[in-house]
Amino acid sequence: PDSLSLVADQVHLWRFRLDLSTSEVVSLQSCLSSDETVRAERLVIPEKKQQFVVARATLRDILSRYLGKQPVSIRFRYGQYGKPSLPDTYDLRFNLAHSADLAVLAVTRTGDVGVDIERVEDSLDYLKLAERFFTAQELEVLKNTFEPRCRRTFYRLWTQKESLLKKSGSGFFAANNIQPICSTVQCRSLPVSRNYLAALACSLEITSVKRYQYTEK
Repeated sequence: PDSLSLVADQVHLWRFRLDLSTSEVVSLQSCLSSDETVRAERLVIPEKKQQFVVARATLRDILSRYLGKQPVSIRFRYGQYGKPSLPDTYDLRFNLAHSADLAVLAVTRTGDVGVDIERVEDSLDYLKLAERFFTAQELEVLKNTFEPRCRRTFYRLWTQKESLLKKSGSGFFAANNIQPICSTVQCRSLPVSRNYLAALACSLEITSVKRYQYTEK
């Protein structure tokens, strides 16, 4: 949209691609802060470096539309487990996730927010991961799922779990202590593209989710 209006009790969910051309990635590097540039240079796998550069540059551009600032001028704070946030002078909360060629960004003015996206991989040994990271309740849900749907059920539970953990600013350090659905938060699964699953978790009640496909200004 030409202008953005983010009201209370609402989340804006942005989708964007990470598989840009080399020239596009190089041009986006100028949007990063000095610490982000250092982090990008430390990534030895070219694909991971590109994903980081595109994700951070796009994050800055989207947030600039809400803040009325130049993307490069935005400064982030970082939590104990590395979750970026804006200074307290802004009431905007956000969370970013990416997998393979797609990324999603959740933005809200209502409480904390967490988002996750995963590409469904047919080769993944999901049962092994579930036994390591899922609670007894989650494993029971998986075992009671009709066989052809087990893999997607795993990804649904995994993305919900990840979004809840990211909402709180942690990661899988505390994974086994988090249930996929909790009465104190809203957590929902979201279709974002073929062969991808995503989930959104909010600490306060959300009445609507608006979805946007990112394009440059």
